[in-house]
Formats: sequence, C-alpha cells, structure tokens
Amino acid sequence: MKRIGWFILVSLFSSFLHAAEKEIKPRLALDHIKVIQVQENDGDELYFDISVLRGEKAKHYFRIPANPTHWPSQLMDKISNVTLWSEPLKNGETVILIMSLMESDAKPFNPDDLIGLVRVKLKNVNGVLQTNWSMPNRYDSPGKNENQKRNIHKFDMLGEGAHYDVYLSLEK
Repeated sequence: MKRIGWFILVSLFSSFLHAAEKEIKPRLALDHIKVIQVQENDGDELYFDISVLRGEKAKHYFRIPANPTHWPSQLMDKISNVTLWSEPLKNGETVILIMSLMESDAKPFNPDDLIGLVRVKLKNVNGVLQTNWSMPNRYDSPGKNENQKRNIHKFDMLGEGAHYDVYLSLEK
C-alpha cells in the first residue's frame, strides 16, 4: 500500500514539474523610437498606455513611463531596451497586449493625443510562443520584422501631425 501511495505522489509531482516546464515568460520591450516628425514645435512628450487582456481575468492597464513622467522627443535617441511587459504564460494561455503611443498635453482642456497603436497576441502552445502582430488603427501595414535574429518589429506610427518609427522586440 505504501508503494501505491509513493507512486501517486511521485506521479503528481512529475505532472506538476512537466506543466511548470511548459510555462514561459516572454518579454516585450521598446527597442527604440526614431523621430520622423514631431507634433509640437518645441517637441513632444511621449509615453505608452498599455492594455493587457487575459481571457476571463480583469483587464489591466498601465503607463510607461509612469504618470506624470514622459519621454521628451528630443531625448528619444537615449531611450532603448525598455521593458513594456513581461509576465509568465501558462501552457495554453493567451494574452493580448495593446501598446498605444501617446503624446501628453495639458489637462483637463487638452486631452492627450494618440499617435499610433500596436496589438500583439501571444499564446503559449506547449512551451512555444505563438505571436500575431497588428496595427488596429492602420490598414496599410501591420509592421514588419526588421531584425529576425533579435525579433525586432518596426511600426510606422502617424497621428495628429506626429510621425514616429517604433521598434519593438520580443524575447521568447
């Protein structure tokens, strides 16, 4: 009887370890942003609003850099490799991330401006990360893979007179 108990315990532990092996922790990062055209004469104040959607869980929203901080467009050449999101994904789990590049304005009479947004769907299939990139507010280009070795995707963001090339990387 003791052998059966040990067998069940070892089997459960083995199943737990096997499931944990298939969990992955992807990292989505802002590789860099190239300024093409600023919206405001004295430069733009940029930040990302990020929405995280996970099946039955409540939507999660956050801002990078955190409010009230922003990135001046004049310093964008110094901003690189910023983690935008990184959380574990269990086997079979899907998460949708929406990264909105925003230009900060004086509140309350002048709301912030949306420059562009990127949507990426991430799914863990037996420890392998599947991705689907898109730009919901653009129909002409979903972005392109600029550097396959480092998995960097370039997105051309245009809005409210501003134009930026945003380079996002995804580590699997």
